[in-house]
Amino acid sequence: MATPGPSESLASVSGKPRVVAVTGAGGFLGSHLVGLLEEDERVGRVVALDVKPPRSVGAKTRSYEVDLTLSAAETRVAEILSAERVDAIAHLAFLSSPTHATAWSHELESVGTMHVAVAARQEQVRKLVLW
Repeated sequence: MATPGPSESLASVSGKPRVVAVTGAGGFLGSHLVGLLEEDERVGRVVALDVKPPRSVGAKTRSYEVDLTLSAAETRVAEILSAERVDAIAHLAFLSSPTHATAWSHELESVGTMHVAVAARQEQVRKLVLW
């Protein structure tokens, strides 16, 4: 049996189209990825997670407001992953440029990533991709 290639690994799971969550969906990279996933026939639903919704979303996208710097973020993300039956997460909730708000950036990038990873593990998400 051959190992699936990159495009085959995104193919449907158990005959169903994939459900892909994108954190940081309101940012530059996230909003572009949401658009690409909207156009991908192998993706049945896109779950956009950010403090603000992406600028434009299509029919396949469900948007949720989530602040990864909050202590309750892990629980909120896990609830969303479970409700939406997410197969894969693209974690893009990172700053695009340096900031003087070092405590806040630590909460977003380090602690926020921990919240996403723990929620993904708890809900047995099959794939987690980090920027």
